Amino acid sequence: MVRKLRFEKLDTRVVFAIDFDFDFNGQLDCLDPLSMIDTMHGFRPSNNKMDVDGDGRLTESDVLRVTEQVNAEFSARIAPMAKGGGGGSVKPTFKYWRSGSSANSLASSVSGGLGLMGGGVDVDRLFQWMGQKSYPRDGFGNLVTSGTGGDFLILRATGTEAYNSYIQSLVSMNSVATLLLPDRSSAFDPNVLTIINNAEAIFIAGGDQADYFNFWNETPVEDALYNAMNRNVPIGGTSAGLAVLGDYDFTASTGSTIVSNDALMNPYNSAITIDGNSTSDGFLTRRDNSISGESTITNVLGILANTITDSHFRQRDRVGRLVTFMARLDADDLIKATNSSSVRGIGINEQTALLIEPNGTAVVVGNNPTGTTDLPRSVYFMEHVIAAGSQTLTSPLTYTNTQVTRVDYEPTASSFQIWTSFPATAKKYAVSATGKLVSRKVAELTSTSSTGVYG
Repeated sequence: MVRKLRFEKLDTRVVFAIDFDFDFNGQLDCLDPLSMIDTMHGFRPSNNKMDVDGDGRLTESDVLRVTEQVNAEFSARIAPMAKGGGGGSVKPTFKYWRSGSSANSLASSVSGGLGLMGGGVDVDRLFQWMGQKSYPRDGFGNLVTSGTGGDFLILRATGTEAYNSYIQSLVSMNSVATLLLPDRSSAFDPNVLTIINNAEAIFIAGGDQADYFNFWNETPVEDALYNAMNRNVPIGGTSAGLAVLGDYDFTASTGSTIVSNDALMNPYNSAITIDGNSTSDGFLTRRDNSISGESTITNVLGILANTITDSHFRQRDRVGRLVTFMARLDADDLIKATNSSSVRGIGINEQTALLIEPNGTAVVVGNNPTGTTDLPRSVYFMEHVIAAGSQTLTSPLTYTNTQVTRVDYEPTASSFQIWTSFPATAKKYAVSATGKLVSRKVAELTSTSSTGVYG
């Protein structure tokens, strides 16, 4: 039985409650800060390990660093609430730029889907694919390419309306608009919900995914996105916008990103924050209780079941951190072992996109290389079978035999069935975090591919 020692601190600036959890050996295991605030505002609680430096001992240094993490996390969470988190009297500061017709389109999306883009230079074909889903069709269901699509909406927390003219140059739409939601209060504004509810295609721009979690999670904006999926509206995202479309998501809620080696060196590094633990449903996930009876939504989101996504994949050398994210989903028991359960990851290179239809068929698209030094336009599908029983992660990480399928963009390639039937040209190999060091501060990551961890 888990024993808990309650510790509370109150002063003029900081209020938090922490459960210090003991494991079955009587050792301090982890902490669950801000539980009261989480309950009030729908955030996921932290699951930071007490042994911060991963040396197997709980020291004064660990406790001090954990306390700093808690206070930093508290400040990050409470800031947007102070700006109007409950949608109350604070004036929302959202911005809306619209190009094209001021009248809403009467188009209805033919089919939904998910458009996942890896960041960097945008891929034209993703926006064309999304926009044309609301083009008119003839009596046989064929696309009438001379028609006009519906209303295309860009969502972001920072930035400008630059996407408007770009998308207008690619696909004929009734309108293209950008809706900037820079605080939590904006997510409760009825005008914002009307705009989202009238869209026939929705794309989440890059930026900082922590903003999306802090400002939009467990708000009417999230509900409106679910409603859009129910209306068969395609949803896309790039970079941070891609990060929030997985079943589980790296939230970057500490304000820090993490590089592969740091993750491999310590899989419980405080910067590794993943939504969707046992007391929170997460953002845009099939596990959300509010959509449990909505088969259209859960079927689309179910394509990425048990999956965490990552962007800028090869350009920023992120295979090690995605392996670590997957290991955490496994070890934290977020994905329970069954006869065939696996934890999955999708890593997407820059200038590359994965277009997924509601039935799970998919195609990899990308920008044509401009030189011999360009990296391939690739999508990495990673899968690790969940073992029965509790998993304990070491520092450096030991997590072996993660299967990788690399699918490259090929101009003439046909679609494939995601996870079950990859193209014949796909490259298959395995990567392993060995738990060893190749030098004093570098963790070892090996590959069965002769060309390395990126195949």
